[in-house]
Amino acid sequence: MSVKLEVRSAKWHGKSVKCGCIFDFPAAQKRLAELNVIAAGEDFWSEPEKAQPIMQEITTLQNQMSKVENLAAEI
Repeated sequence: MSVKLEVRSAKWHGKSVKCGCIFDFPAAQKRLAELNVIAAGEDFWSEPEKAQPIMQEITTLQNQMSKVENLAAEI
């Protein structure tokens, strides 16, 4: 098993460092929570042109966070 981990580690060496420097996971979690509160608002969809960019940001953050979580699970 340790050989597998070493291979995985070598495969991702350097790449995870770049991800760690670019993506601030705690900040993304905080921002996602803020956006979810906004999206849960009673009149959120009353102005679709304002709602759409918020939903796009939510989707982007969810996708980015999922990629980081999947990468962490592989290592």
